[in-house]
Amino acid sequence: MKRILAACLAFLLCVNLAPRAGAVEVVDTIRVGLYYGTNALGEATVENADGAGFAVGTYSGRAFSAAASTSSTRLRVTAAGGTVSVVDAGGATVYSGETVALRPNGQQFTLRDLKYCGDAVFTASGSQLTAMNYVSLEDYVKGVLPYEMTPSWSLEALKAQAVCARSYALGSINKHQSRYGFDVCNGTDCQVYQGSSRATSNSNNAVDATRGEYLTHKGELATGFFFSSDGGATEDAANVWGTEVGYLKGVPDPYEDLDSATNGRWTKTLTATEVADKLRAAGHSIGTVASVAITKRTAMDNVNEVTVTDTAGKKVVLKREACRSVFSVNSLRYSINGVSGGSSSSSVQEPAAADNLPSADTVYITGDSALGPTPLFEVGAIAALPSSVRSFVGASYFAATSTFTFAGTGWGHSVGMSQYGAKGMAERGFSYDAILNYYYTDIQITK
Repeated sequence: MKRILAACLAFLLCVNLAPRAGAVEVVDTIRVGLYYGTNALGEATVENADGAGFAVGTYSGRAFSAAASTSSTRLRVTAAGGTVSVVDAGGATVYSGETVALRPNGQQFTLRDLKYCGDAVFTASGSQLTAMNYVSLEDYVKGVLPYEMTPSWSLEALKAQAVCARSYALGSINKHQSRYGFDVCNGTDCQVYQGSSRATSNSNNAVDATRGEYLTHKGELATGFFFSSDGGATEDAANVWGTEVGYLKGVPDPYEDLDSATNGRWTKTLTATEVADKLRAAGHSIGTVASVAITKRTAMDNVNEVTVTDTAGKKVVLKREACRSVFSVNSLRYSINGVSGGSSSSSVQEPAAADNLPSADTVYITGDSALGPTPLFEVGAIAALPSSVRSFVGASYFAATSTFTFAGTGWGHSVGMSQYGAKGMAERGFSYDAILNYYYTDIQITK
């Protein structure tokens, strides 16, 4: 999920977000991908953070089986021909196999300057290592919380986030199993996890205080989706991802302090050429862009449809999450060139192409056309011309000078719990269960 800290990615372009339904599969061990795919390792050095040795072995499912031990506190792991080899500080091979697990004789190990609880597990693809962390559910949540929410925030906000993180993890069991062999990744496609290095007593206390608690809806798991801020209202999952989810319904949000929130208020300006490039990158065919208009909003007043029109009159209609992802803007709560656009309860007439041009007292376009030699056209009258003439005289002007400024509030997909909203509610005295019951509809906190 998207983290709120400024050092993170600007926002989540969420993928694979459809909630999982069904009975809850509560597991003791979460398998987290640390380095895999294009980020797989050529080799790895694993150290025992507590100054002791390791038990070395394998995993069958989620069960560890020891095959060797070493007193060495520093191990080198390599891969060749699909086999993982572990060498101690003296250069002796400790163990090799298709999958190798290193269990520290203590609480934590270190990999690439980050500390982790649980076991370091490696598989090989040729000469590359996929590195994973097999860790208890509670220690996993402790490794998520300080990276997804500022650990100095109020305890009740952190407790709400802990329940969300645990629920999201349980809703993501085997998410990456078929491709990489683990449950969840450690980045924003899942939720940010970097082990125990940033954990504080405050963040750990929030996890311990909610130990084992997760969200359910009508007896089934409720995946704990969350985001940074919504800018005024959360949104129905159906209006963002196209899937109706009973517990993911939009609610008005008066609790966020948008002036202090990261990217709580934002603007982004795109030229006509940049808009066209983004549409083409998303698979749409478009000519020279003349207008970009919000043509539908949800009951929560978030953008639900944007219509882009080129100078030949061709339209591209974007819906739901595409209104955010295609333009690479921070949220679905925005205006374009100061125009808020349509609502879900009224019809909307699309603005004329000239409405998106820079204002001026008198602007003319000159050039030869079918109307005669060197005609003059006021820019304000372009929209009234026949489309063929408008296209002929206007295309180069629109491409060169038209800009579209998106001005909005909020950061993220706006489905589920707002982190800054949880912060605001906690500061107003709301308990974590009240926070969760506000942002999720008809849920229970189950243990």
